[in-house]
Amino acid sequence: MDQLSSKQKRTKPLIRPYIILSDLEGEQVKVAINKNKIIIGRLNDLNDISLSPDPQQLVTRYMHCSIEIKNCIPWIIDNASKNGTFIKRNETRQRVVGELKLQDNDVIMILGCIETDKPARYWELLYKDPMSTQEVNEYSPKLIYDWVQAKLLVKKEERHVEIASLTPLEHKLLRFMDQKNKANNHIPVMCTYDELIFALWDDVYPHTMNDVTHVVAGLRKKIEVDYKNPAFLVNIRGMGYKLVINPS
Repeated sequence: MDQLSSKQKRTKPLIRPYIILSDLEGEQVKVAINKNKIIIGRLNDLNDISLSPDPQQLVTRYMHCSIEIKNCIPWIIDNASKNGTFIKRNETRQRVVGELKLQDNDVIMILGCIETDKPARYWELLYKDPMSTQEVNEYSPKLIYDWVQAKLLVKKEERHVEIASLTPLEHKLLRFMDQKNKANNHIPVMCTYDELIFALWDDVYPHTMNDVTHVVAGLRKKIEVDYKNPAFLVNIRGMGYKLVINPS
């Protein structure tokens, strides 16, 4: 196959990422990402993407958040907004704390309307990157915990199934361990018994290692293929547990 010359490579059109913006009524518009920083906020004259009308003033007037390209990597950055910036990825949603690397098909969600006895409505900005590297399905996470919606999904036969029978203590355990992993660049962290006791009951005494083990045992029966040989909740003998979302 003939190779492109350096000149041809330089003149080949660049396929840039873009945003599909959906307003509160579901109307959509395509917005090009044609510079390294796109500012998102309420007011039209101060932002690159204006989320208006916003009669309840839920969106920060200037730079609620921004999309920034740094070293060819896209990031969503929340500007300490009062109502937060959220990312919906696959079947989960999480709040952006500081900055978060964007992936193709991520949906940026910003609160746009609150009505009594009705679900909150969000502005949705679908991030599309036609040149993104595609992930092989076999490496996708086998366990996903969405702490915003308190939902646990376990991968079974190439699809994620929700585990709907979790107790409040099991939710607390998952949320704490999942956040520890995320703070460690998604590498599983060993959580000590004392850390887990405090996370579950806000104290160290009179609760014991056995109390933690009891909560873990109940959760294992719901999520493990073989709870006697666990792959997700792994015990570090005498020390604690670690949460492995993508066991080999």
